[in-house]
Amino acid sequence: MRVVAVDPAPTKESMLYCKQGFKSVPAGKMEGALDCLEPPVLLCWDAPLTGPKDPSNAGKAKRDFSQRCIESFFSKGQFKAPKGISVRSYSGCPHWTITRSVLGLPRVGRHDREYCTLPFVLMPDERYGKCGKAVSKLHCKLVVEIHPAVAAWLWCRRKFSPKED
Repeated sequence: MRVVAVDPAPTKESMLYCKQGFKSVPAGKMEGALDCLEPPVLLCWDAPLTGPKDPSNAGKAKRDFSQRCIESFFSKGQFKAPKGISVRSYSGCPHWTITRSVLGLPRVGRHDREYCTLPFVLMPDERYGKCGKAVSKLHCKLVVEIHPAVAAWLWCRRKFSPKED
């Protein structure tokens, strides 16, 4: 399975990393750049891919249209992200607009297309979410949300902050 990473940008050029290296892709050409990816491929997307917990009943929960549980988790307490690492509410991330345009994600209401009709399968899902080996053998186009800065901080935080457990 090939892995492709994208740092999307709605106004300036997005960065796409693939086997050929880094490429700048204008927002208006991102969909075409992704359409030509042949499966099996895992697209690592550096922007929110989910919104309300249940898009078919969006608006029922207090923060459905603004903040996900993961963003709340990283904005307070022991895991509050340090200065320099942005963990905004998904509604405050400007790159969610290009994400919606190109991937159809995040789904935010009952009028959005069903997951099975989108160009990439959102991972993890209920079928393959817990088994990386099974995912690596799929012959389709997959997408997963990433946040490299948070990942690097979590990976290294104990080394640089010995007071934490």
